[in-house]
Order: sequence, then C-alpha cells, then structure tokens
Amino acid sequence: MKNISLEINNLYKKYKKNVIFEDAAFSVTGGDCVALVGENGCGKSTLINIIAGITKYEKGDIQFVIDDEFIPLSKSWKYVSYVPQHNCLIDSLSAYDNLLFWYQGNKKKLEKDLKEGFVKELGIDQYINKKVSRMSGGMKKRVSIACALANDPKILLLDEANASLDIVCKLQIQKMLEKYANAGNIVIHSTHEEGDISVCNKVFYIADKKITRINATSLKDVFKDKL
Repeated sequence: MKNISLEINNLYKKYKKNVIFEDAAFSVTGGDCVALVGENGCGKSTLINIIAGITKYEKGDIQFVIDDEFIPLSKSWKYVSYVPQHNCLIDSLSAYDNLLFWYQGNKKKLEKDLKEGFVKELGIDQYINKKVSRMSGGMKKRVSIACALANDPKILLLDEANASLDIVCKLQIQKMLEKYANAGNIVIHSTHEEGDISVCNKVFYIADKKITRINATSLKDVFKDKL
C-alpha cells in the first residue's frame, strides 16, 4: 500500500474579476474520506477541477506525494480519477462496453473487478449488458464511478455524486466510497447530502474565499451560523 498525501497552500483563483479562492489551504492524506460543503457558487467544483488538473489557478503551491516522492500536477492524472456531475457515458453502448473503454480493453482486469473488490460493491452486474440510454440516473452514476476506478486511482474526486438519486443507490455509493478510503486511498466529493457528510472523517467548509476544516456530522452543524 502506498502512502499518499495532498496539500494545497496559498491558493489563489479568480474568474475575470470574481475571486474564488484567496490564500486558501487544504490538506488530506491516505485514508481520508472528505466532504466539501458550502453554498452554491462557493468554489466546491472549482477546487475539485483544480485538483483534477482541469482548471488552472493563478497562484498556489500544490504538493501531491506518494511514498515520499513528489508528483507534479502535470503527471498526477496517473493517480487521480474524476466523476463529474453530468453523465459522460456513451449512451449507445452498454455498461460493459463503456467500462471496457475505460479499462483500455483489458477484459481480464474488468472481469476480475466485476466479481470482487470495489466495482462489485456498486452492484452493476445486474444490468451490465444494458444500454446506457435505457438506464436510470442511479445506474448511470454507479457505472460512471466504476469507470473512474479502472486505473485504481489513489485520489477519487466526485462532484455531487449522490444528487437526485434514490436512497438505496445513495447508501450503496456511500458505503463503497467509505471502504475505498479505508483501503488507504483519498476520496474527495462535493456534496449537499446529509448521508455523505456522516460517512466522511473530514469535512471542509468553503466560504469567503477560504477552505476551512470543521467538525460536522450533519448539515445543521455545517450551516448553524446561517440558521
């Protein structure tokens, strides 16, 4: 098992004249299941996109370390996977064919992951041959997460993964993410879901251009100053 850590210091990010982060800091290590919380537009998705290497930032020091080896952000894609809010699956293909694409044609590894491990936890074997166009939102989300696990990422990023899903699907995904973090990986997801917060060992509140770790197990804890 590799030891991993992610540390961000002095982060400054703006869109035109709108400053999103100013001198912001964020730090997580292997085994952390992290919830990013805050009001709409506070910068949750922006932070995830910065960590994923999708969004550029003006200033800041980002250190991604594996077994004491510094990994530059330009090469972190080898260890980071991202599940966006919107569906990125190919609708005309089955769940299996979508997965095979992300597994780069490695049928042996795909079959193994479907029978054991974290992909099995998602329960997609029941509709593995179904076309994406005929799937529910929950089915699509589980397949999307399974695709993100194809390269065994050390950091798994999710942007509101449980939004608009039924309770059973939410619980299955929460259970899987908790186990994935407990295996020594890092899970970071932006969320407005009570259940997501309850399974996380770290909660970061984004407001006023800062990222602050808080003690919270419910949305009332997060927004108590607003109520």
